Amino acid sequence: MIKELRVAQWTSFDHATLYIDPLTIVIGTNASGKSNLLDALSFLQRIASGAGVFQAINGDVALPSLRGGMEWACRKPAQDFELEALIGVSDLQEYRFRIKVQVNGSKADLIGEELTLLTYRPRGEAPREQRLYHTRPEESGSPGIGVYFQTGTQGPGKRFDLSRSYSILTQLETTTLRKEIKEGARKVVEDLQQIFVFDPIPNHMRGYTISTLAILGAPAHRASRDRQSRGQSPHGGPWGTTEPTRQARCAAPARRRGTPRDAAQAVAASCASTRSQAGREITT
Repeated sequence: MIKELRVAQWTSFDHATLYIDPLTIVIGTNASGKSNLLDALSFLQRIASGAGVFQAINGDVALPSLRGGMEWACRKPAQDFELEALIGVSDLQEYRFRIKVQVNGSKADLIGEELTLLTYRPRGEAPREQRLYHTRPEESGSPGIGVYFQTGTQGPGKRFDLSRSYSILTQLETTTLRKEIKEGARKVVEDLQQIFVFDPIPNHMRGYTISTLAILGAPAHRASRDRQSRGQSPHGGPWGTTEPTRQARCAAPARRRGTPRDAAQAVAASCASTRSQAGREITT
């Protein structure tokens, strides 16, 4: 579970920390940065799912752009931003994942990344930090990014040159590394991939209504087509109205026959079918 999200020079933020509980409510005025925090989580989810750092910001055929795209990914006048997530895996262990991206016009490159295992002691002392991999700031100008992986011995670690276009988390499959490094990266990737931002657009939803006759058992697409052929709006009333007519509401029940139990079962089945159909329509 993600416990903390830290941002630096991200969109409208200089530096900020969001502490996350199982239920967290973020409240603020318009333009206070609530959506920018959600975009930070979306960025982490995208890079953990294999998107490049540029595509995670600017979008592509399958992904919409984050708000502001490349132009507003960094807080002006900065040209790079940093995100950090603290991910808990047990009562005594957490992973700290940090990524730094440079944005230059229409280009975005990875210039820093680090994964650290934090192990807490029962007495509440400061955690023991084990850096699983890291990059060096002084090497940020090279074509590839030099990544140093922990080997269990003294020294900077084992170096691999990897791509600046993707998070290091998603580039470890073809490397020979210690088990705890790959295990840590896998756990962080799994947690970040589970981020889901439900962000409905109100003006895209205003025209959506569940067909009255669909609730009563008629397929939604057929009922809508039949009503249009009779000069009625999709909800069963004259064009320009917003509520079904009494005739539309009552016609189908009048045709039903059977016991009250039969009627209850039919209504339950119709509602289940309608929820399924509504889910498909919203998704598409």
